[in-house]
Amino acid sequence: MKLFLTLAALAALATVASAQGDQIDTFEARLSAQDHKSSTGKKLTNAAAIIRRDRANYNRFNKRDSEDTDDGLFKEESGRINLEKLVQGALTAAQRKKIVNGTPLIQVTVFVSTNKAQVKILSD
Repeated sequence: MKLFLTLAALAALATVASAQGDQIDTFEARLSAQDHKSSTGKKLTNAAAIIRRDRANYNRFNKRDSEDTDDGLFKEESGRINLEKLVQGALTAAQRKKIVNGTPLIQVTVFVSTNKAQVKILSD
């Protein structure tokens, strides 16, 4: 019986490790004032759009904040469109408010098997 419980516990741990191991990209970004405006200068009021704009500024326009880090998936516009969709579903109301009304440092992690993203606010 002990052997069965031990094997079951190890199998559960392996499942958790596997789920966490499907990460395909992570980046950090300071969502500064330049990220809160569209390419036409219009103020962005959607948090996911602000994150997408940060990646466009970083990858396409070389407008980078000192705390921004590289990513492997969002160099092309199609990747940034997908990013916006992923983070839209991942953000809480509190995170949306902090992003739209401030300039937080965030960390975004994208997972391949679930096609989802996780957003953490590292500092305000």
